[in-house]
Order: sequence, then structure tokens, then C-alpha cells
Amino acid sequence: MSSVWRLRNNISWFFALYVVLVCQTAIAQTEVDPMSHLQFLAGNKWVIKDKMQQSSKTTNTGEVVFTLALDKRIINFTKYYYLGTNDLRPGTKGTLALNPFLGKVKQFTFSDDGQTTEGVLSEVTKKGFTIEYDKFLPDGQKVKGKEVFKKTSKDVIEVGRFSWNGNQWQAVSTFVWTRNSKKVAYNPVNKTTNTKKYTFKTREWAVPLKFAVNKRSEGLVFKPYSSDVNVYRHSYAYTLVGSFKVNKMIVSKLQLKLELFDKADKLLFTKNYKAINFLSPSYRSGDDVPIKILKYVRNQPLAAIAKAKLSVQTISKVAAPAKFEPSEKLDFTWGTSQPANAAIEIRGRQNSVSKSYRKGFRSYKFLIEVKNTGKLLFKGLILRFEWLNEQNQVIFTKKCYVATILSPHILPGTMRLYSSSVLLSDAKVKNPGRYRIVVDSVTL
Repeated sequence: MSSVWRLRNNISWFFALYVVLVCQTAIAQTEVDPMSHLQFLAGNKWVIKDKMQQSSKTTNTGEVVFTLALDKRIINFTKYYYLGTNDLRPGTKGTLALNPFLGKVKQFTFSDDGQTTEGVLSEVTKKGFTIEYDKFLPDGQKVKGKEVFKKTSKDVIEVGRFSWNGNQWQAVSTFVWTRNSKKVAYNPVNKTTNTKKYTFKTREWAVPLKFAVNKRSEGLVFKPYSSDVNVYRHSYAYTLVGSFKVNKMIVSKLQLKLELFDKADKLLFTKNYKAINFLSPSYRSGDDVPIKILKYVRNQPLAAIAKAKLSVQTISKVAAPAKFEPSEKLDFTWGTSQPANAAIEIRGRQNSVSKSYRKGFRSYKFLIEVKNTGKLLFKGLILRFEWLNEQNQVIFTKKCYVATILSPHILPGTMRLYSSSVLLSDAKVKNPGRYRIVVDSVTL
């Protein structure tokens, strides 16, 4: 009996081992290497054109070439930009690398102007892929971005670029990539004519700024902080930072116009800027409307910007009442150690809870005032809202990007408005008003 029992036991053990091996083989066969969906990029060059400017050969266009490593776990690529119709220059180098242990594809890039990105492919399918990344600027600050790649045909990809404003993704631009059979994108052009080089000893200078007072600007007091030109390796940029103090008005829409001139008053550049749009809160009497206008010029001779003019192009405003309801002071904690000489005050101006379009959820909207009461300016400020249950356990969080590289610094003594909305699950968050505020991070 014992020998029969051992024989049966061995047969059962071998059968179980066979089942495990078969299952593992089946699973291995069904799992798809995410890099296999990206290999169609390699071996050819892709011509990039702005979808809104398909006829342009020099504006927002270029080419990109992908090469696949021998182990097929790494794809290297180089983006090129046009200096002219047939003249290309390498701009950005990058890598798509598979982490075999996590099964994720990560992206790293480095551009010629010192910007780097680090991201991950959050979605990879046969129809395309999505890259979410953090962009690190030369001054060390970080912004969040996303690019969505959709294959519209075998040889055409549509690429949508998005930026994160702290609440949601906002579309920035759309490009069309078209496959070209030529494998080499960059062929240096030896020019014997037009070899004049544009060099300037001054790499940074201040630009006098004039604010044009008109009927539309009544009720606004403009205060400039900086008006400068900065020169980089293959580009230059004009930056205007300032604010408008609202006086006896409630302003719900504000669009500005920037004009840049040379010494002879010749108009060089214009740029429209929406300081307050439909996504922004209304600013009332006593509020500061922050502005940061950037005019970026790439691959063009450096223009001698000598004067700047700012004017109000469009405004929606009504007379303000004599006084407003005082804002409620809110408690908060510092998630990390509070920097010396840095301090803030947070007040709640508005909040409301309403039914959501999504079944089983409520919409919580809030508007807060964040005042810099310390002695240091804030280049970046992130708050974290944490909703709690009855046992004071965190059940839901939301990060609020009050100040980023895209917005002006919060100077000492100034206040910044921040509004947002969040969907709260009825099953999780029983009391929408039960939350705490934490200073997640601050950049000085």
C-alpha cells in the first residue's frame, strides 16, 4: 500500500508541476512586451509639422529619428529643428527604456537649452501611447506635462501636447508626424554665402516698459516687477512679471496685449495674454491679479528689443459693493520643516458642495486666499488637501499647485487666489467639510 500511495503521490506532484509550467507558459505568451508596440517608430525619420500650420516649413516644425538598441529594450531618438527649409540642427536627445522588473517604459530627454524631462509611458497600446513627464527647467524648477500619440494610419501619428495647471490637463498644441523613407534627418549644409553671425556681448538686459492707460484699464493699478530679455544657446526670451491691483471693481475677464519694439520704435513682436479667463476666479477690489508674460523666440537672429508696451485689450468688470464678507482663516500644517523666514496665511473665501454629473459623487468647490506673510518670495508652492474619516484617517487627497514656474512668484506681503473643484465619492467621504490643509512643498 505504501508503494502504491507513493506512486500516486508522485504522479499527483508531477501533474501539478506540469499544470504550473503550462499556465506560466500561457501567461508568458499572453503578456506583451510594451516595447514591441513602440518599435514601429524606429528605422525611419518622422517629419513633424504643427497641425494648425501645415504649410509652414520653419515654424514649430522639425524631424525626429528613432534607433532601436540590439537588445530591443532601449530606443534612442534625436529631434531636429529647422533653421531653414533644408537646414536642420539637432535639438533634443532622448531615450525610451524598458524596466523589465516593473514592466514600465521610462522616457528621459535632454535639450540643447538645458531642459530635461523624466517621464513614464502611462499607456501603451497598438493604437498609440501616452507619456506623462516632469520637465526640469535650467533654473531647477519643475513643471508637469503630457503627450498623447495616436496612430491615425500606418505612416501618420497625431501628437497632442498638454500641460497641467494644477486642476486638469490643458491642451497646448497638436502636431502631425509623417513617416519618411529617408533614414537620415540631419545633413549639415555648407554655406558659402550669408555666413553673418549674430553675436551680442550682452546676454541679459532690462527693457523699459510702458503701461498704456485707457478707458478699459480704469479700476486697475499696474505694478511691474521685471521686464527682461534673456539669451540662451539657440533662443532668447522676453519675460514680463507684474500685477494689477483691482480698485472698486469685480473683474471676471482680462486680456492684455504686449508689444515689443526696437530703438527706432519698429514693432518686432506682439503677444496676447489672458490674465483672467473663464477658468479663473473673479478678482475683487483689493485683490492682486498676477501676470507673467513670456515671448519665446527660437532659431532666429537675436532682435534688439529696446522697448515694451502693455495695454488692456478686453475686460469684463462691474462696480464692487462697499465691503465684502470677511474670509475665514483656515488652519494648516507644514508637511516638511518650515523654512526660516518663510510664512503664509490661508483664508477660505468661498466653498460649496453640489451634486455631480457622476452618480455616487459630489462636487466640492473652493476658493482660498494664500498670503505670503514672511520675508522670502515663493517661486513654487503646493498645498495638499486631505479628507478624513471619523477615525482621522486620510481617505482622499488633492494637490493644489498655487504657484509654479508658469506663474509669477508670490512676493512677501502679496496674496494669491487659488480656486479648484474636486469630485468626492459618497461612499468614501461622508463629510466633505472634514479635511485638513498641508503645505506639501515650497520653492524659495
